Parts: sequence; structure tokens; C-alpha cells
Amino acid sequence: MGGKDLSLGNYTPTWRLQRKLAHTAIQRSLRGDMEQIVQSQAQHLCKDMASVEEIHNCMTELVKTWSAVPIKLVDFLPILRIFPNAKLKHLLSCVEIRDSLIQDQIDKYQDSHHSAEAENMVDHMLQFLNDHNISKRGETGLFPEHVHMAIIDLLVGGIETTATLLTWTVAFLLHHPQIQEEIHKEIMVVVGPHREPTYSDRKHLPYLNAIIWETLRMRPSAPLALPHMTIHDTRFLEGNAMAEAQRHLVPFSCGTRVCLGEALARMEAFLFLTYVLRDFQILPSLSGSLPSLQPHWVKTE
Repeated sequence: MGGKDLSLGNYTPTWRLQRKLAHTAIQRSLRGDMEQIVQSQAQHLCKDMASVEEIHNCMTELVKTWSAVPIKLVDFLPILRIFPNAKLKHLLSCVEIRDSLIQDQIDKYQDSHHSAEAENMVDHMLQFLNDHNISKRGETGLFPEHVHMAIIDLLVGGIETTATLLTWTVAFLLHHPQIQEEIHKEIMVVVGPHREPTYSDRKHLPYLNAIIWETLRMRPSAPLALPHMTIHDTRFLEGNAMAEAQRHLVPFSCGTRVCLGEALARMEAFLFLTYVLRDFQILPSLSGSLPSLQPHWVKTE
């Protein structure tokens, strides 16, 4: 399915239509019960972290393998594919498993869903594809493979970037337990121990919001999306200055390549952290060692 991915595809009429397909699916889902879905996933995270870690490890293995030097060389000089390459073989194996998983999900939706009303992002994408029926595909160049790759891009991008933000936030809070305690107090006052947090609570949790924004500034999930730096001290908690600082922070890039899932990512980060920091106290390991706060590239063999 080379050339049909959304994240790295060339800027063509077909790519623009594919992006519209994904954007429309996300926006229509956000108008539905997307907040309830994110809430249920946040609850699941608090109840069964082991299974979440297993899924995360599966996705990051693909990302890590893709970053290996032998893969980058083949990407730069495709002719090198003719030589033995254990990393490339492993990557292709990961891609095959990934594609099989995604296609199974698409087939399941196509076989089981007969309602005219779409219920989730996959439904919305398939509906969009059907609206641009076969007779138009010769003109638009949009095929089922584009839906397949759009789902993969949203899945990999959504998991990896959100996980990176949550990981760095936890790391910083381990180094600053007093801030973690202040956030916990704020959540307990606004949400309490029994009510389920909602996305609308963010208006009343400025301290938690400030921590999320500061983490995005210091350790952006996509550091190469847009060059950035601060020219003066940032103040995410000082009235109008907070809104001003947020306008100048662009962690999700901008323009034609702006992150499609920005609204969903913001919701995920807020709700996941609200649940975790209300229900748990994050402590260092038994040895007392703290994670490094220095940014680093993934080391591959």
C-alpha cells in the first residue's frame, strides 16, 4: 500500500481528499459520544495498566524498528533492499501483522454494520468512501487502501504522541512531588473522589492544564513538526498571559499538515491525567531512582 499513507503522502488531489476523509470522520465522531469513549479508556487504564502497556509496547515496536539505521538507509537508497537486512525483514513482519489487524477490523465493520447511520470513525470513513462511489474513483484516485492507511496513521500517531506526552508528564511530576500534590488537591476540590471527570472540568482545573501545556512546550510529542523556542519566561497560570502563551505554543504543528487529531489528543491528555492523578499517587521505584529528564533519541541496534 505504498504511497497511500496520510502522514507521509505527497500533496496531491487524492491526498487532500484522503485527509478530508479522515478529518470528517474525526469531527463527526467528536460530535457524538467521543468523550464517553475516552472516559471509558481512561477508566480502563486505571483498572488494568498491564494490558494497556502490552498494546503500547506492540505499537512502539513498529515505531522503534522504523527508526533503525538499516531502515533509514534503505529508505534513502531503495536499491539496498537487495542486500540481506534483518531489521527490514523484522519491519516487514511487523507491518504484515499491523495490516492484518487493521483489515480484520475493517472487514468486521463492513460485515456487521448495516445501519445507515455511522457509529464511529471507521464507519464514517467507509461511508465517506461509499459517497465517492466507484464511478468517481477514476477521477479522485480514492480507494479502500486509503481508508486502511488513514486508520493506521491515526492509530500509530494517536497512540505514540499521547503516550509520549503522558510519559513525560509523569516523569516531571516524579521530580516535583509537591506539584503532583497540588494537582491532586485541585482535582479533589473540583471533581471529588466519586464523580467521573468530564472534559468541561478543564475550565476549573487551571493548574493541571498549565502542567499539560508546559510539558508540551518542554517535550513536544512531535519535536520536528515546527521549530520552536521561548524568548521569555512562560506563564501558564497568570490570567490573560495564559491565553497569550497558548496562542504562541504550536505543539500540533499548523497549516496543511496540522495534526488531524488535535482536539482528540487534548481531550485524551486531560481526561487520562485527571483520572490517574486523582486515583493514584505516582512514586519513584523502590530503589528511589528518578527517570532522566534529558531528551534522547531511541537507540536501535
